[in-house]
Amino acid sequence: MGPPSSPSTRISPTQKAALRQDAQGVWRLSGHWTLAGLGPLMQSPALLQRATTPVTLDGSALIDIDSAGAWILQHWLGATSTAAALTGWPAKAQALMREVQWGAAVPLATAPKQGPLQRIGLGATSAAQEVLAFLRFVGELGLTAFKTLGHRRLWRLRTTWHEIEIGGYEALPIISLTAFL
Repeated sequence: MGPPSSPSTRISPTQKAALRQDAQGVWRLSGHWTLAGLGPLMQSPALLQRATTPVTLDGSALIDIDSAGAWILQHWLGATSTAAALTGWPAKAQALMREVQWGAAVPLATAPKQGPLQRIGLGATSAAQEVLAFLRFVGELGLTAFKTLGHRRLWRLRTTWHEIEIGGYEALPIISLTAFL
């Protein structure tokens, strides 16, 4: 595999990904099977239909391949991917194809069902964490209030009275309406 293509590197049309079948039925890959090199190949009639028989993929003309190219090949191979023979492929490219094939074959794990005892335990743990967070908040509030009591200039009686008036007296009509509804 060659050096990875950077966005600033231009890939010439002759280096783009290509897939051709020769007279012996071997599929020959050439060019950059990377995200940047796959463009025109995605409209290829060869890739639009899945392979139906076991295939041999010759990667001797392959310049570079990334996970996008490997995934496209795995998708094209479909169910025949286990029978696909890779000839002339660099070791890293073969490892990437095995990794993509293994990832496609492994179903996603599902979380096991929780039993009633486990649900009770998780609920108790969650409740304990919430109680501790509340106690931490009350403790910090108490410490701040205690520190403020010692410094009379930090008291803002006018602002406090204003907030009590807005939150209490002036809020009575809307609170009454809400309670009525």
